[in-house]
Amino acid sequence: MTTGTWTAWIIEPHDPLIARDGRPFTDDGGSTARTLPFPYPSTVAGGVRTRSGLDERGCFAASKDEVLKYSCLGPMLVALDASGQVSRYYAQRPADAVAFDEDEPGTGRLAIEAAAPRAIPDGAATDLPDELAPVGLPWGTSTHKPSSRAPRFWAWDHYARWLETAESWTGPAAEIGIDGPLVDVRTHVGISQETGASVEGVLFSTHGLEFGRRTADGVTERLGMVVLTDAPNVRDGLAPLGGERRLVEWRRSGVSLPDCPGPIVDSVVASAACRVVLLTPAVFDEGWRPGWLLESQNGVGPRLIGAAVPRFETVSGWDMAAKAPKPTRRLAPAGSVYFLKLGGSPDSIRQWVRSLWMKPCSDRDQDRRDGFGLVAVGSWSGEVAE
Repeated sequence: MTTGTWTAWIIEPHDPLIARDGRPFTDDGGSTARTLPFPYPSTVAGGVRTRSGLDERGCFAASKDEVLKYSCLGPMLVALDASGQVSRYYAQRPADAVAFDEDEPGTGRLAIEAAAPRAIPDGAATDLPDELAPVGLPWGTSTHKPSSRAPRFWAWDHYARWLETAESWTGPAAEIGIDGPLVDVRTHVGISQETGASVEGVLFSTHGLEFGRRTADGVTERLGMVVLTDAPNVRDGLAPLGGERRLVEWRRSGVSLPDCPGPIVDSVVASAACRVVLLTPAVFDEGWRPGWLLESQNGVGPRLIGAAVPRFETVSGWDMAAKAPKPTRRLAPAGSVYFLKLGGSPDSIRQWVRSLWMKPCSDRDQDRRDGFGLVAVGSWSGEVAE
């Protein structure tokens, strides 16, 4: 149990979890149900609200308006120990960390450099709006392409160091983190209800996320997800989640999300500037550009200086009340980084950082309640480098 009314839940899939990517899937031969690399917050929030609305017989008895008021923080990927409790948090790779393969081939080592807002050279121009500074490495730093071997998820201790001080780093890729759940591919055939035999031509496949991995020393590491919610009636036990109603186990936990390191707060106060990093995808009315995040809050007026945002993602879903697909919306992906300068007193900035840490920053209330746009805050000097 966390402070206040928040409760932490561990979600451990027992079957490969299908978090559908929105592409059509029919019973025609050759169809494939594909999965996202990691579930969106809305998938987990839907699971939370469904379980909270069940009565003693397992029937959904709550109203739609009631369960939509419940808030969720997460999900975050975690490693689980032998007892099924959280041993390590992971976060998706920040977009301001640019990885290169070391010059010496075959070493398996990466060199990571920090991208930051850069001044535009004389004679150059960009089409960036609002006079934003381009975010990148120092001009002429490297002629190599970024590495494709950089882990998708960073272990939290390494991630927290990057938030505190985004410094160059060199080492084995496995030391930073993991690629996350593995994709499990299964081929299926259609079965005739009349004969019990396969139906000719009805061959399809499903892609699911296997929440477990084998480490380099041969040990199988259990993976799961953690979500915090204020929903009051969630229960322990097995339940379906995601596509094809694959089974997951829900377990109440005493963990909380990682705390904000004190040195980060002190650094942000001293520089009156920071990086805001998305831990889950965010929904902004202007696509990549935040709105609510840039509003004056707690006596602090943020100003956007630059942004490192990977290619947009798309979310849809099924509206259970309307019995129809939800409209598609574009998301700013997890790992997006926003460089802000902060106007306000030191005490106000300190309060602003602590109030924003591990809270959703999407523009609309319902998206924040769903967990879209969970953020961490990192240090930044506030200087637009040459």
